[in-house]
Amino acid sequence: MIVRACESCGGEVGARGRRFCSRACHNDAQRARSVRRSSCPECGGEFETGRRRRRKYCSEACSIAGRFKNRRGENHPTWKGGRIEHDAYVRVRVDGRYEFEHRVVMEEWLGRKLTPDETVHHRNGDRADNRIENLQLRVGRHGKGAAYCCADCGSRRLVPEDL
Repeated sequence: MIVRACESCGGEVGARGRRFCSRACHNDAQRARSVRRSSCPECGGEFETGRRRRRKYCSEACSIAGRFKNRRGENHPTWKGGRIEHDAYVRVRVDGRYEFEHRVVMEEWLGRKLTPDETVHHRNGDRADNRIENLQLRVGRHGKGAAYCCADCGSRRLVPEDL
């Protein structure tokens, strides 16, 4: 009978070709081989992870913080430069929220915020064409194809009055 040392506990192994003295020692060695040491990218702490299911973070809190921390704005995979289309209108991100671009362009041109009863009309009907030459400020709601003119002179070029 050949006597060797168990690879797990150092005890005696009597059978030829065996490396472990018992099934328990075999299972302990298997578990020890399958455990890996990793460091958490969020907090830098060390943790153990299994061989088959490799975790990236040490805890659920680090996982949530790490996955969503850098996925806002320009770092998000679907970022389109802060411009999105909504029913053919272009919306832009201003001060952390989205606003219609034609209203933002008109506010910049006027140098003031628009009042709630003021609307901006696209002259050529293209809702994505937000050049100031194509925009017209109107008071009250306006429908598609509606045209306004000055009651005094008949001009269709309406501009804001200086008060």
